[in-house]
Amino acid sequence: PIHAQPSCNNIHSIDIMHSLSNDRFRKVSKGDVRNVWSVIQTNKRRRIQVQWDLKRVPFVMKTLRWPRDYLKQTYVLQQKEAVALDYLSNTPGITSLYGFCGMVSLTGYANEGNLADFLKRRLKISKNVSPAEFLAIAARLAAAVASMQGREWSVMGSGYQVRNVTLQAIHRDIGPSNVLLNQGTRRLDVKLDDFNKAYILRRYDRKSLKKRICTYDDRYVCGEDGRRPDTRSPEECQENRSVTHKLDTFGKGTVFFYLLTQNRVHNLNSDSPGPAGEHVEWYRERVRRGETPEIPQTIASKSNQAVMAIIEGMRMAMVPDPKKRPSALEIAEYLNKEYWKYVDTSMKNETIRKEIQDRIRERNKKEPY
Repeated sequence: PIHAQPSCNNIHSIDIMHSLSNDRFRKVSKGDVRNVWSVIQTNKRRRIQVQWDLKRVPFVMKTLRWPRDYLKQTYVLQQKEAVALDYLSNTPGITSLYGFCGMVSLTGYANEGNLADFLKRRLKISKNVSPAEFLAIAARLAAAVASMQGREWSVMGSGYQVRNVTLQAIHRDIGPSNVLLNQGTRRLDVKLDDFNKAYILRRYDRKSLKKRICTYDDRYVCGEDGRRPDTRSPEECQENRSVTHKLDTFGKGTVFFYLLTQNRVHNLNSDSPGPAGEHVEWYRERVRRGETPEIPQTIASKSNQAVMAIIEGMRMAMVPDPKKRPSALEIAEYLNKEYWKYVDTSMKNETIRKEIQDRIRERNKKEPY
C-alpha cells in the first residue's frame, strides 16, 4: 500500500513563462524522457537583475521533453521515482524531493552535474583528477548505497489491513549518469538520482515479523527492457533467479571501474568486439558468467594507494555470487578507511617535504656563495 503523495501546489506556484522570459529558468541537462531546468526566484514578479550563481541554485525542475508524448507507462516511471525519493527523504547520499505532480518534479540541484559530465569537464580542463578526489568519490558513493540499503520505513495502516510492515528501496540502475556531485563549502558530496527504475520491497515477513532478504523476480533478463547489458549484475542475467538489493552493490562496482577508466565495464577487454549497443549478446555472456572486467595495465600497475583501494573496492563489489558479495556497508567502511589513511599519508609526506625545503633554505643562507 504505497502511494505517491503529490505536492502540486509547490509546482503550480512557479510562473514558468515569466521565469523563462526573465532568465530565471535555465536548461542544465536532459535525460531520455525529461529536461532538467535550474530554477531561481521563480514566483516573484518584481523586475530584478538576476545574478546567476550555479553553485547556489536551490533546486531543479524536471519536465517532459517536448518530443515525448504523455503516456501512462512514462507517468508510472516518474511516479515510482517520486515514491522512492519521498520515502528516502533525509537519507544521506540521496537527492532531495521537494515536489511532484504528473510528469513534473522538483529535486535538489547538484552544481557539478553527474559523474560522467564531471570527469569529462575536469579531465578536459586540468587533464587530471587527483587520486584523493577519485577515492573520495568512490567512498561517498559506497556510503550512499549503504545508506539506501540501511534505510527502512514502516507502513502502519493507511486504510489497509497492514501493520508493522517494513519496506526497502532498490535502485536497479546505478551508473555514471545517475550519480550526482555537489561541491559544498567543505567537500564534494555524492547523491544518487533517477529512481524511476526502482523497486520497493517488503523487508519483514508480515506474519512472523522475522528479518528476511527481500527478493523479486525480474521480468526482463539482462537489460531486455532497454537498459545497458554491460552494467547489469550476473544475477540479473540468469533466468528464474530471484534478485536482491545486492545488485545495487554490484552496480556501484561498475561505477568504480568507470572512475578508473572513464569507460564502461568490459568495454576495454582485449577481445571486446565493440560498443555494447552493437554487440549485446557478447556483453550479456560476459556478465552472465561473472567475469571481472579487464583493467588497463597502465592503471593496474600503478602503485598509488588510492588507485589500489578503488580497484579492491571494485573487486569486492563485483563478486559474481550475491551470497558471497560483501555488503555495501562493508565496502563503504573499507573505502572510507583507505581514504583517510591516504590523506594522512599525503599530509605527512607534504610536511616532510616542507621541512626538507626549509632546511635547504637555511643551509643556503649560512653557506657562502
